[in-house]
Amino acid sequence: MKKNLIVVFLIGMVCLTGCGNVAQNTGVASEKEAVSHVVESGKTVETENSTDAGYLTVNAEGESKTEPDMAEITVGIEATEETTEEAQRRNNEDVNTVLQKLKELGVEEKSIQTSDYSLYPRYDEFGEEITGYYVRTTLTVSDIPIDKAGETLSALGESGMTEVDYVRYFSSSYDEAYEDALKEAVAAAEKKAESLAETAGKTLGTVVEMTEGYQDTSLRYSYDNGAAKYAATEEAMGGGGDVAISPGEVTITAQITIKYELR
Repeated sequence: MKKNLIVVFLIGMVCLTGCGNVAQNTGVASEKEAVSHVVESGKTVETENSTDAGYLTVNAEGESKTEPDMAEITVGIEATEETTEEAQRRNNEDVNTVLQKLKELGVEEKSIQTSDYSLYPRYDEFGEEITGYYVRTTLTVSDIPIDKAGETLSALGESGMTEVDYVRYFSSSYDEAYEDALKEAVAAAEKKAESLAETAGKTLGTVVEMTEGYQDTSLRYSYDNGAAKYAATEEAMGGGGDVAISPGEVTITAQITIKYELR
């Protein structure tokens, strides 16, 4: 009789332990399956601030005009002689004369650059025999105030310059003008986006992303206090027949891309 009671007691203990484990394991498995289901299905929890809105991306450009106040002049000094030695000697003399004139005008050495130098033979009309040698030195003169550019060109022409390659203009107020162009671009983008949203039957929401486009800084003048360092002498200013320089206005542009929320 005692043996039977012991057996029954052991069976009951096994049953209780096993049933408890099964219930506990079932609960864990159910929780894992639920989490897995949410992740695999890609569902997200909606909040009060979320919307089903789409997005609209627009590009726009703005521009601002400004008057250049600084110039850069690139000139050539040429010489042709029968030998290379003679051609180089004459070219060096003319270049030194030009440099001396620039010094008299008050141009600093750091504003003068030898931007190119070339030497090559000259041939007869049949291209067979060498008749001489050609030497050319190219000088780039920077940091010239606009009101001094004309007389600078005239002075260079009188001192040995043979060609003017180009005259470039710069603006000391470039950064301010660019900011104005950027503001105009943003306003134009918003106006365009509002029009497109209205056409689609939507309302324009907040800005999601804003990207500035390519900025051309070729018109920016960056030399500190360049105008004050250029002081033409009274003798240089006294000459007549200065070259007329009319830079007019230059246009500075800014580009913007803005992504809006649509509601």
